[in-house]
Amino acid sequence: LGGAIDGPADCSSSRPVLLFSHGNSGVRYQSYFLAEFLSSHGFVVAAPDHVGNTFLDWDESRMSEMVFRRPDDIQRSYELLLTDAELHDCIDEAAGYAVAGHSFGGYTTVALSGAVIDPSQTLEHCEDNGGWLCGEVETHVSENGLDVVDLSDQRIWAGIPMAPAGYETLLGGLDLVQIPMLVMGGGRDDSTTMEGNVRPIYDGLTSSTRWLLELPNAGHYTFSNACELLSAYPDCAGDY
Repeated sequence: LGGAIDGPADCSSSRPVLLFSHGNSGVRYQSYFLAEFLSSHGFVVAAPDHVGNTFLDWDESRMSEMVFRRPDDIQRSYELLLTDAELHDCIDEAAGYAVAGHSFGGYTTVALSGAVIDPSQTLEHCEDNGGWLCGEVETHVSENGLDVVDLSDQRIWAGIPMAPAGYETLLGGLDLVQIPMLVMGGGRDDSTTMEGNVRPIYDGLTSSTRWLLELPNAGHYTFSNACELLSAYPDCAGDY
């Protein structure tokens, strides 16, 4: 888990909890601006590395595994927080947690929030339209069949997918999401575009408590500190 405690944690009362999921080949601290802001406003924030999917250990052969394992990484991280002795009085287990994520982490956020994966609908969509994770779902189907996969966590009370990827994987279950969702995207994002991913994910949600935020001049990596960590990212050359 990423993060640090500067002195004793103030656990005089319970705190809201947020788990963050990084992007494909990202890292747990890739969006530390968000973690620091929320923690300064009373949140307990935790962010795991998705092992096998960070820029330090990215393995293309494990991508199909990542589609179905990433949500479990977040759930396990929350359960680890519950066992932390220093944070024990900060966290009310019954209150659950919010989840946020960037890009592949945005996919992870939506899947955790209740969007089951229906491989039949995904493959039908992929045949006509293609999609980033189509091959990974095909691999999963060849090994596990066409059963619907539910990766949601009922303890989550809100989701914040930022520049989310994976619409082709989520489309069969978006209407099942019932918790508040804030979907964010960038008008200058050519990786997970507003038209190809962000708006379709938002439009597929049916809950009355959903919001769409488009930042017109934002690119894909605006939702992270990637340009500070590695200035070679494409967005870093522009004025974002």
